[in-house]
Amino acid sequence: MARTILLHQWVGLLIIVIAAASLAGTAWSIVQNAYFYECPIPLPEIHDTVRCPGLIERVGWNIPGLIIGSIILVFGLWTYGKGKEGVPLVSLR
Repeated sequence: MARTILLHQWVGLLIIVIAAASLAGTAWSIVQNAYFYECPIPLPEIHDTVRCPGLIERVGWNIPGLIIGSIILVFGLWTYGKGKEGVPLVSLR
């Protein structure tokens, strides 16, 4: 039983580390889009149809990544917590 619980905790920690890396990458992408984004100069023949995205739109590109990363982080914390409580990862009878 102790090995099963320890495995559950390690799986939870692995999920937490992956989620933290995902959130860190998304945060860095937000910084890049907010501070380092340079709008490309469109060709003269398509200048009227192309526009540069605003700050809110550029940051909005990363909202799905923040949501998914947060959900994965919550799942990892839940998994780790269940392992600390003694709930086995897989229960076979």
